[in-house]
Amino acid sequence: MRKRKALSDYLTDILLSLKRIEKAEEKKESQKQFNLNYLFGVVAFVSIVLLSNGSQDNPDFSWIDNNKFALKLWGVSLATIYLCMSIERMTFFKPLWEFTVTKLSASVALSLLVVFCTGKAAGIINGIFGVDAAALPFTLTFTTALIIFSYLVPFIFVLGVVGLGHLLIVMAWCKSRFYDKDKSEYFPPLNSVFFAGLSAVVVYFGYSWSSDNFSQEELPKKAYLLAHKLDFNSKHECGNLKSNIPVIFIGNSQSTVLADLSKPEVPTVEWFFESPIEVPKQFYRVACTVKDYKGN
Repeated sequence: MRKRKALSDYLTDILLSLKRIEKAEEKKESQKQFNLNYLFGVVAFVSIVLLSNGSQDNPDFSWIDNNKFALKLWGVSLATIYLCMSIERMTFFKPLWEFTVTKLSASVALSLLVVFCTGKAAGIINGIFGVDAAALPFTLTFTTALIIFSYLVPFIFVLGVVGLGHLLIVMAWCKSRFYDKDKSEYFPPLNSVFFAGLSAVVVYFGYSWSSDNFSQEELPKKAYLLAHKLDFNSKHECGNLKSNIPVIFIGNSQSTVLADLSKPEVPTVEWFFESPIEVPKQFYRVACTVKDYKGN
């Protein structure tokens, strides 16, 4: 005859099952944190590799020498992503972002910023070419993005402040490890090391680009280059214009073109960022006379 379990036996089995479930959940959460930390480490490491190769004066490989600026730009981009993800994980910001009012306020603020910057970009384009910005849609979009960048740059100093806090953590570890001889502090706080170093890099490049390359004085010049790269076209059917003169069709009937006798080239992204350019003082509105092909 099978022995019946006492109530205490059932309670013991339930307790053991709960402990197994709890350990499984802890293991799952630990594995999740490990994978997340591993991902963060990979992003930080790749950004450091890109930045170090992009900042070399005399690299060993010609490919690196030809793509230094692109490597630097990708390195800064990955570093910014790493820093923003790290801030989002912080105890202060993570619960704050869970509130609906926080997300709503951020969405409204960003929408207002986009609308404001679009209007400002349209004003810049109109000030350069003297036409409605709708005639240069791609230039309007990218100029708006540049203006948004210029307004968001001051917030990178938040990264600098948080980076200073991580630098203090690294200094505290160095004191504990090398001065106090605390052997339990064997491994350095890698996240703090990465954050302190990469935040300094992002603050430096963000400030230098916004003040030197994308300042209020430089934005019209960048908009002019973008217009020639994105909206102007030298291939047109206007019989009264030379085929190599870049034009933009304007007006509802598209019978008038805005012609620019200058033909600036944008060979590389680095040239777009750093090279000086002069915007022409005059553009020409010309009626486009379509070629007659009946005689052919």
